[in-house]
Formats: sequence, C-alpha cells, structure tokens
Amino acid sequence: MNLGELFPENMKSNFVNQNLQVGKVLKCFVEFTTPPKEKRFVILGVNEEKELLGVVLINSEINFNVMHTPILEGLQYELKSKNNDFLEHDSFIDCSQLHKISHERLKEVLQNDMQNILGEIKQQDLINVITLVQNAPTILPKTLKMFGLR
Repeated sequence: MNLGELFPENMKSNFVNQNLQVGKVLKCFVEFTTPPKEKRFVILGVNEEKELLGVVLINSEINFNVMHTPILEGLQYELKSKNNDFLEHDSFIDCSQLHKISHERLKEVLQNDMQNILGEIKQQDLINVITLVQNAPTILPKTLKMFGLR
C-alpha cells in the first residue's frame, strides 16, 4: 500500500488536477517511444478543450543516432540534477518534439500512483524550454497553437 491509497478519491483528484499544469514533471508509460517505455516529461501546454497535454521528454543523455544534426542537437536542453530533485543525474529535455498525452489517461495513471508526480522545473528553465520548442523547425505551428505556445 502506498500513501496515496489512504486519501479519499476527491482529495486525490484535486491533488492530481493541481499537478496537471505547465511546468510540472511527471512520469508514466508512453506508447510513442521506440520501444514504448516509462518516461519522465514536462508539461508545456494544454489544449483548449483540456483533453490533451503537450509534453517534452526528459532523456538521461542525447541519442546522437537520432539527434544527428547540429539543429537537433541544439534543441536538447540540459538540466542539472543538483538543481532538480526529480533527477538522479544530469539530463536533457528534448525540445525537438512536442508529444500529445491524453489528460484523462494521465489523470487516471497519477491517481493510481501519485509517486509519478515528480516535481516542477524552475521558471527560467521552463522559459528556455518553451522558447526552444517555439523555435524548433521540427514542430508544426498548428501543434504549437493547439497547446497555446504560439
């Protein structure tokens, strides 16, 4: 039994909703990676209908097989573990892709295990990441607009 199981459902729901906000760092199993796996990510936006969250992935290192151009390498934002309690080691936020995650699915995952709520990135890091994402030639303007980033 984990601590979250001791709280009433309405308290858990309110806590989860407060953590489905821009800048929050979460983790869950995602299908859009190859192979699908549990990933840490930062929420950057929510669509108007509040059905989808736009997120960027946190990676432990830069995969130079995928990030094989200077432009893609430049879209990797370094986060130092000493400044971020949710990291075990220095990592990189991949600002070359903005992924979509279902709000309802993520809410369900977090209510079942609130330990997947890891924290929040610093305000200056958030500003820097959003700027990189907004200027990434790999992300369509309509995707940015969907999540209020354009």
